[in-house]
Amino acid sequence: MLLESSAPVLPVQRMSDAQKSAVRQILESFDCGQNVLLCAGKSREKIFSELSRRAIESGKDVLILRPGIEKSEMKIPAVYFCHGISPAQKRNAVFRIRNCGPVLVVGEASAVLLPFRNLGLVIVDDEFSTGYKQTFHPPFFNARDVAFVLARIWNSNLLLCAGTPSLESLYNCTAGKL
Repeated sequence: MLLESSAPVLPVQRMSDAQKSAVRQILESFDCGQNVLLCAGKSREKIFSELSRRAIESGKDVLILRPGIEKSEMKIPAVYFCHGISPAQKRNAVFRIRNCGPVLVVGEASAVLLPFRNLGLVIVDDEFSTGYKQTFHPPFFNARDVAFVLARIWNSNLLLCAGTPSLESLYNCTAGKL
């Protein structure tokens, strides 16, 4: 059963010329089949919103990973998957991802394990964070690395974002992976 009416409606954001230029460069890199490492400050939210809006309009799911999500961040129309929600809300999130039209998922590390139908964009915010490494409860994994593999499996675009990128990501840039 496919429920088409649940696709989030993301508003068009007012962006500065620098943000518009960043979106244009990111889209050009995606068109060339390249993953992107974005080093941006607080203005990255508008870039995420614009890229997500475009992916959803093209019928693709979007996953935005964050190392920790606060209730105050839950303002945009999205499926949230984090520690702060109840088991019933998690089941509802899984149901919406499996059965609804294109969805925007904002989640913590475990969101990479959700059953996406048509993943088109994966954004890893603060990609250097140790919050992506699951070391307390099995399965043990690094969500940033899983996001990289997930994007490859779905042939989707990957955007890693950081104010200060990790050494691994800088190495991947020099090696041509990003």
